[in-house]
Amino acid sequence: MVSVPDVIARHIVGWLWDDIVLTVNVALWLRLALICKSFNHATYGPLRRSLMLTQAAVGLSRFREDSTCDKHANQAAERLSKNPLVKVDEIILDLLSALHTRTAARFLMEHADACDGDMVQGHFVATDSKGSVEERRDAATKDRSLPELSPFERPDEHFAFNHIVTVDVWQGGAKLKFNFSRVFGLGRDVRNNIVYLDEQTVVYPAGTQIVSYNIEQRSQHFMGIYDGEGITAMAVNPSLTMIAVGVRGGAANSGPGAAAMAGDEKSGGGRDGVGTSMIVGRDLVSTSTTTAPGGTAAVVETEGAVVLYDLQTGRRKKVLISGDSNTKEFISISFSANGNHIVAQSAGPEWNIYIWDWDKAKLRGTVKSTNNANAEIHQMTVSPYETISTQVCVTGNGLFRTYKHAEGFWKMLHQHKSDKNLLCHTYLSESRIIVGTEDSKLQVFEAGELVIELTYVLPSATVHNYLAPPAITEIKAFSNGVLAGTSTGTCVLFERTDDSTLVKKSREFFFEEDAAVSCIALNPGEDSAVITLKNSQLYTLTLDYDPGKTEVTKCTHLSQPFHNGAINGMDTAARKPIVATCGADRTVRIWNYLDNTVEVAKTFYDEPLSISVHPSGLYLLVGFTDGLKLMNVLIDDIEQFWETPVRGCKEYFAAVHGTTILVYNMWTLDVVAHLKAHQAKIRSISWSLDDSRIISCGNDGVVYDWNIRTLKKDSELVVANVIFNQAVFTPDVKLAYAIGSDAMLRELSDGRAFREFSTKVPLTSIAVSRSGKMAFATTVKQSLRALRYPFPQDTPYEYTEYNYHSAPITRLRMAYDDQHVFTCGEDGCLWVFRLNEKEARGAKRDKDYGFSDEILVTKSDLKENFKTQAELRRKVEVLKADNEMQLRLKDVSYSTKLTELEEKYTHEVEGLQRLITSLQQEHRDNIVKYADELVQTKNANKNEIQEVNASFKFKYEDVTEKYSSMEERTKALQEQWQSQIADMQSTHEERMEEIKKYFVDKINERNEYMASLKKESVQAQSSHELSLAEIGADTDAELLHISHGFEHKLNVEREALESIKAENAQMHIRFDELTKGVDDQKTEMIKRQIEEKRLQGICRSLERDILGLRREIQERNDTIQDKAKRIYDLKKKNQELEKFKFVLDYKIMELRKQVEPREEDIVILSSQIQEMDDELHGYHRHHDDLTMSMQDLLMRLRAVTNEGLAEQWRREQEQGKLRRIQDDVGKVIGTINDINEVKRILISTQHKYAAPERSLTPPTPQAVSIKSVLRPSTPQASSTPSLALTASTPSSSSIPAQEEAATAAQRDHLERTVLTLEKRLQKEDTKRYKENLKMLKENTLLLSEINLLRKDIKLSEKRAAHLKALKVGGGRKAS
Repeated sequence: MVSVPDVIARHIVGWLWDDIVLTVNVALWLRLALICKSFNHATYGPLRRSLMLTQAAVGLSRFREDSTCDKHANQAAERLSKNPLVKVDEIILDLLSALHTRTAARFLMEHADACDGDMVQGHFVATDSKGSVEERRDAATKDRSLPELSPFERPDEHFAFNHIVTVDVWQGGAKLKFNFSRVFGLGRDVRNNIVYLDEQTVVYPAGTQIVSYNIEQRSQHFMGIYDGEGITAMAVNPSLTMIAVGVRGGAANSGPGAAAMAGDEKSGGGRDGVGTSMIVGRDLVSTSTTTAPGGTAAVVETEGAVVLYDLQTGRRKKVLISGDSNTKEFISISFSANGNHIVAQSAGPEWNIYIWDWDKAKLRGTVKSTNNANAEIHQMTVSPYETISTQVCVTGNGLFRTYKHAEGFWKMLHQHKSDKNLLCHTYLSESRIIVGTEDSKLQVFEAGELVIELTYVLPSATVHNYLAPPAITEIKAFSNGVLAGTSTGTCVLFERTDDSTLVKKSREFFFEEDAAVSCIALNPGEDSAVITLKNSQLYTLTLDYDPGKTEVTKCTHLSQPFHNGAINGMDTAARKPIVATCGADRTVRIWNYLDNTVEVAKTFYDEPLSISVHPSGLYLLVGFTDGLKLMNVLIDDIEQFWETPVRGCKEYFAAVHGTTILVYNMWTLDVVAHLKAHQAKIRSISWSLDDSRIISCGNDGVVYDWNIRTLKKDSELVVANVIFNQAVFTPDVKLAYAIGSDAMLRELSDGRAFREFSTKVPLTSIAVSRSGKMAFATTVKQSLRALRYPFPQDTPYEYTEYNYHSAPITRLRMAYDDQHVFTCGEDGCLWVFRLNEKEARGAKRDKDYGFSDEILVTKSDLKENFKTQAELRRKVEVLKADNEMQLRLKDVSYSTKLTELEEKYTHEVEGLQRLITSLQQEHRDNIVKYADELVQTKNANKNEIQEVNASFKFKYEDVTEKYSSMEERTKALQEQWQSQIADMQSTHEERMEEIKKYFVDKINERNEYMASLKKESVQAQSSHELSLAEIGADTDAELLHISHGFEHKLNVEREALESIKAENAQMHIRFDELTKGVDDQKTEMIKRQIEEKRLQGICRSLERDILGLRREIQERNDTIQDKAKRIYDLKKKNQELEKFKFVLDYKIMELRKQVEPREEDIVILSSQIQEMDDELHGYHRHHDDLTMSMQDLLMRLRAVTNEGLAEQWRREQEQGKLRRIQDDVGKVIGTINDINEVKRILISTQHKYAAPERSLTPPTPQAVSIKSVLRPSTPQASSTPSLALTASTPSSSSIPAQEEAATAAQRDHLERTVLTLEKRLQKEDTKRYKENLKMLKENTLLLSEINLLRKDIKLSEKRAAHLKALKVGGGRKAS
């Protein structure tokens, strides 16, 4: 049964066949037609199938119908008419093998009903070789009017992870190759956006590309994802050979080999009114555009899809769709444990889980995660432990569910309603799942029941920084534990406990940014991890499983820190290989595009809106919302040195202030000119290459050309109702190009647009190379266009378009040497493209150009550097001296050791020589001994061998007799079997003869029947020709008769027409009256239709609710059955737990019996320790008393010694005085005869001794120490004045030597006793502390086990009671 739309679709070929030659895509359109024809009507509906056939027919109509095509088509039709038994598929295959592709396409569309499409489609699969695709690409390249291959007809190398992905770029009218060099950015909104492929390679998304990054070599490889409207999720299969990418629903993007567009200079080329169809692969993911009235293309909304790519070749393998147009994107994708299935979770409001058999691209089942359209689901994962079936876990806000898919059906295993927002989860074992919550908790579920909640996950170093606890945003399980990521830029490592199920906190890892963790990937060795954050940063950390380490660890960036959010501005320098960018994350970054590094990065308080780099690369001009700032680029910082309040700055070299352009002197920072002419906001300004002119454009639709020397405008261009986005000069400043909102590219000269090109979509920016041979532009559809430049005079405008950004492109720049192109966008990615060196020989610069190595350093930094260098030199000299001294000391010590070792080894060698001599003698003795033993052993073995030979000879004879009897029996059986085989063979031959004879008769009958059919066919054909001739003659006669009849009727009708006209005038009046009534009825009908639609919508929603409730009832019935089974299991488990409880009670009693004696020992030891402490305190008091008495005696001794010294001194003074008096008396006696002399001497003596004496100070007494008193050890001590008193003064010998010795001995004894007691007390304290600690740990473990058992018992009792109540309630309902 063929539907009417199908017939219409097939016959469109007849009147849409035109003269456009596009032979490259014939196989593509034919393949499309085959796939459309093979669709199931019941699945997709006749209307959708007819739409696809119509689009296929429109595509086929673009191929020219020439005489050759007609000839082969007529031959194929004649062959089909002569032999109706021939299949249409065979005819199409013959045409394809003869390379008549267009004829095969036309023939297929004319005979679509008779073709099942499988055979021809298999032909395409088998013959779609790389060589044929390359030949078609070469043909398309030679003829510029032909488009290039579609994305899925490209060779393999355009899809693989290539280190350098090449794209075509126009240069001087010819095509060159441009390569991907680097991308700085990360797709932060993609779920599971980082995966390890091996120990050194990770995969992550950036824009519309999948980037493979080698950690060791720091290199990037790229694979393009051009399906859908952006990447939403990704996953890699367990064998690491395929990657599944979830794409958002929408029109498909063009890839890096998109067709070059050609058209008229005014209109931009193309044919209006001709529809196109963009088909992605053989699975027909989406149809993007159809023809609308007036030539306008209407976009067809499409659903989201999961696309599979081969990681080795990069080719797309399968496209998986759900068949539901409401499914626009997938938030989670996972492979099954065996890798045969793919499971995907769709976004709201549907919240469906789909499972596909990816090898067959077949949807196996669908289930709703939740019936609440307003619910919020965060993650879906597949259990890696279930290999036979597929087990899935889904978590969301208050939602925890597990499903199982087996034998083509989904079944809910467990459901738990939580009062927390569950953000992430991972499997710990086959039945245990750990879940992270929004309030910083980890919950462990066992078979769907919450068993443990860990509350110590909050990082200790960040508790005081946040009012609310951080959320657990990502969890990754591995063999040694769990790694959890929080919303505050922290990862916490939890190690598995002894039972391998519970986890305990081990270590914390902190990142530089305070951003939430997005994804965690572990390398295959599980010794390191890569982390992605929500602010587009990549970090790496090393996992350390040492349980003794609990310190906080800071992590490092994997490659370079990226921008977070949109990049607002970008510019390049001439003298340095750098690119400066500023973004919405309030940072300014300077990138080195040769080294692929970030040289300087700085964060500001305000968001920078634009940026410009001085050609030297040493200065930056950055525009903020509150002004314009000029900055120095230092070696490790960006330092501001000038600012002007130019508010709302949006552009670059010169500053824009509203509608005024301010031109500044770079060195004096003075305002040179105010350029005022614009009436609205200025959107773009650009300098000429010689810095002599500025071109500006804005929202007022005017482009001004300013002369900097005269500070006046040279020319202007006014276009009404157009907002210009950008205007730039050519390198020779002879021309300028302006782009605007009207999707036109204007070539300007002397204030007028002498050429205009239609760009189809508005361009946002344009750049012309310094060499004047290349031009690039960006569009509002986030694509980059390589323009054919210079624009030819006599050929249409051409370009090649590429899509690499996933958001609108904000800036486009080219390097000063024309070797690199840079683009940045709102997706936070910076793309670097490099011209292929081999292809760039024709574009080589006139002279060699090198980059400078100059940097700016502040004077204070330089002084600090010099100071540091001097300090380091001094330290080096000191270290050299220390090393030399240590080397000398080591030489001396080593020489001493060497001498000692030589002596030692000499003695050992002598001892070994003596030992060897003794061993040699022992060896000779052993040789003689073992020779005798060998002779005896040989004799014994000879006798034993003779006995064994005799026994084996007897056994051999017995076995020989048995073998001969068995051989005779075997021969008899063989003869019997041969006779049976011969009989069976004869019967088989007879049967075969009968069958052969039967089938020969059948064949003869069939041949006779076919001959009769041929004769009948010839007769029917001849009779058919005769009947055609007769019908022709009859038809001519009948036509003459009919013509006369119709002429008569015409005259009658003309007469009747006049009367009808009169009646018509009256009817018009009546018609007007009826029209008013009809309008009223239509208005009422429209109202009723609206009400009917509203009621139908309510009915549909109610029907969906009914279906959902029925499903929920079925699920609850299944849940009740599962609960009944679980009740039985829990009863058994409760019995086992009671047994276990009895055993534990017995163990607790035993442990208590063991603990009581130890507690008594502790009490006894405590009392002993207390007594020893009291005794020690007594010893201390006695020691203090002795010390005090000793000090008292020492003071008394010191006083007596000082008094003795004073007395001795006074005695010596008196003795001296007495000696002097004796001398004077002797003089008087000697002069006794001379009275006068005696008188004189006596007078002088009287004057001398009668005069008052001077007060003399006795000598300072020396201090006497306790040791000098109690322990006189040196003989010199006896010569001191204090001990000299002992010999001269009787009071100094009050303490005999024996008493002093006894006191010293007693003191030594007491000191040794005190030290011994202190050591013993310290040992006892340590021992007692260890024993107490050990007992405390044991008691803690026992108490924790007891508490866990009590909790399990309580939970089991509650469950049993609950289940019992349910059972009783169910029994009552049943009764």
